Amino acid sequence: MKALTLILVAISVALSGCLGGGGGSSSSAGPSAEVRVLHAATDAPAVDIYINGNLAIEDLDTFTATAFTRVPAEPLTIDVRAAGAAADSEPVFSTEVTPVRGKDYTLVA
Repeated sequence: MKALTLILVAISVALSGCLGGGGGSSSSAGPSAEVRVLHAATDAPAVDIYINGNLAIEDLDTFTATAFTRVPAEPLTIDVRAAGAAADSEPVFSTEVTPVRGKDYTLVA
C-alpha cells in the first residue's frame, strides 16, 4: 500500500508541475496537448488511468511507458484506480488539471 501511495504522490506532483492553467476549447478538434505516462515506481502495482471518466490507460505496469496521447487543452479529471478495479469504484487518487495547448508532457509515476 505504501508503494501505491508513492505512485499517486508522484502522479500528483507530475501533473501539478507539468500542466498549467491555460484554457482551451471543449471541442475534440480544438487545441490539444500530448501526454505520455511512465510507471517507474518499483513497488507499486499496475494502475488504470481514467480521463474524464473514460479508461485512457489500462493496466500500466512498472517500467512501462505509454505512447504519446492527444488530450484536449481544457480541464481534465484524472482518476487512478488499481488495475482491473471497476470503473465506478472509488479512485485511489483523483485530480483536475488543465494541459497547455501545443505542449508535450511525460508524467512519471
